[in-house]
Amino acid sequence: MIKKTTVTNTRLLKAPGSTILKLCNNVEEFTGDSYHLDHWQSHAQALINFFVQNTKLQSVTFCRMPGNKHKCINMECLLSFSFDAITASDIVDGLDNGKPWVCERLQAFKANITGLPTIMDIVDKSDECYSVMRSMHLKVFEQLSALVKLETLDLSYPPQYHGSTFRYVNQTDGVWFSLEAGLEKLESLNQLETLATHRVNQKMTVEDGRWMSHHWSDKFTLYVEDHLGCNYQGEDCDTSEQIRNFVRVKCSD
Repeated sequence: MIKKTTVTNTRLLKAPGSTILKLCNNVEEFTGDSYHLDHWQSHAQALINFFVQNTKLQSVTFCRMPGNKHKCINMECLLSFSFDAITASDIVDGLDNGKPWVCERLQAFKANITGLPTIMDIVDKSDECYSVMRSMHLKVFEQLSALVKLETLDLSYPPQYHGSTFRYVNQTDGVWFSLEAGLEKLESLNQLETLATHRVNQKMTVEDGRWMSHHWSDKFTLYVEDHLGCNYQGEDCDTSEQIRNFVRVKCSD
């Protein structure tokens, strides 16, 4: 019985009933080893059907995931899910339509959440845009809070692929881990050991760091690109140092 497979040649996936998918019917770990989305796009529905129907699948990894990711994340048996991105609107729509994620056994989640406009630089909190954007943040936090077994949460912005090269740029939209944005909704993630936000702009306060240290695992470590307590223009060294009094912080080179 095949328990682990890596698929690199999508010509093997000619139809939902293809041989490779039948052989992998009881697979527990599936990896789509290709960064080129067009390699998978024509087989997206076959893959989605395979993922949803496989009741033993515990781990799915894709560099770039085709099709409806929201359906994939609804597999109850999942322990680990890693793919490129999911949109905040998909998360919000799922909750609003009574279809939240059911993968409550998930221990590791790695995906960038896109389409979540930043609110950390809005000065006028009475602005209607601020209210709308913050409500989206609250919905995203509400969904993540259901993953109570989560040990690793990696929402890093992946390198952008251009031709034969990768470009590392910062994401200007994305989840802001701040009490102002609704961080307190993640109180249920008391097993969380790792939060990674590489290339996702953050502006954390000392209070945010103190909250994390009180509510998440004693082993909790925050992985960031190169700064804390800062904005896009420069670093607030004093705030960063104070945050480190509460939280272990590791920066990439």
